[in-house]
Amino acid sequence: MSNQIKVHIIHTGKVIVDKALPFHHSTDRSLAWTGFLRPKSDLISVPVSAYLIEHPKGLILIDTGWNKINQTKWGSD
Repeated sequence: MSNQIKVHIIHTGKVIVDKALPFHHSTDRSLAWTGFLRPKSDLISVPVSAYLIEHPKGLILIDTGWNKINQTKWGSD
C-alpha cells in the first residue's frame, strides 16, 4: 500500500449561466441572475468539476456545488 496522497480533478462538463449567477455583482439588477430578458452577451460558460482524493485510509469525493446564496436568491430582492 502506498502512503502517497493523490488528487484527481474530474471535469464533468460545463454549464452556461448568466454572469450574475456566480459573481453577484452589486450593480446587477434584481433579477439579473435569472437570465430573464438578458442578452446572450451576458451568458458565460462555467466549468463543472469534482475532486477525488486518494488517501491511504480511503477515498474522498468533493463536489463543492453552487454558493449557498444561489439556493435562496429567488424572492430575496
